Amino acid sequence: MVASIHTRFVERAPGYRVVGTAATGATALAEIDRLAPDLVLLDVHLPDLSGIEVLRRLRGAGNDVGVGGAELAARAIEVGLVDELGLFVVPVLVGAGKAALPDGIRRELDLLDERRFGNGTVYLRYGFS
Repeated sequence: MVASIHTRFVERAPGYRVVGTAATGATALAEIDRLAPDLVLLDVHLPDLSGIEVLRRLRGAGNDVGVGGAELAARAIEVGLVDELGLFVVPVLVGAGKAALPDGIRRELDLLDERRFGNGTVYLRYGFS
């Protein structure tokens, strides 16, 4: 189900096309190796491997891995798979939202880049010490 949602999303995005889908972590790893895509949309909950394990294996194979989405990013930070963190701070209050960082994790951050936009949004890029 998540794969079909991701497929529909990508098909509507200009400049992107779907080159493959996978229902399991093992299939995802094989397809990523075979197709070498520019972007992978990955679910955290897969029947055979967690999304975190897929990330761990991709990174272990020397791939440059970017992680988006609060839940997956939080888990990747918890297990030490993240060495840089990018945050967009938007001056809008919308409900409770999701925390940008996982609870109970204490890591020193070094500010690497900061960009301000005319609408008040700020992009912050940090490296983990």
